[in-house]
Amino acid sequence: SESVTLANQVLADIVWMAESPLTVGREYDIKIAGNKTQGQVIGFEHQIDINKLTQFSTEQLSLNGIALAKVKFNKTLAIDSYQACKDTGGFIIIDRLTNVTVGAGMVRQPLENNQTQANFSQFELELNALIRKHFPHWNSSDISKLLG
Repeated sequence: SESVTLANQVLADIVWMAESPLTVGREYDIKIAGNKTQGQVIGFEHQIDINKLTQFSTEQLSLNGIALAKVKFNKTLAIDSYQACKDTGGFIIIDRLTNVTVGAGMVRQPLENNQTQANFSQFELELNALIRKHFPHWNSSDISKLLG
């Protein structure tokens, strides 16, 4: 079986279903594979004209628009392409104020995290060890195990 891809950014086809357009940088609630997180479009690759099947550049996505976009989530998730697995490759976009579903996304591919390994300073490692030793009831994770 294939290994799971952990990523916080994806290249995805997005279908927009709201009157107010999808814009770069606006934060939305995201539901993917039973996880709820927040995310935002960080850039549009192109919009698709479904009548002519052509692509054109765009800065926002209007009602019923379809675009290929880079999406960044606020946490790292197990993600597949929609083609490989609909559960971990599809997501819905929810307006944070109204809690209404405003869009849907189908992952074309997870994008490599810029930070593939955790980087912690010596101070952070020592503080984490002290917290785990003296405050076990906080159930703090051992961050040194996150280091590659």
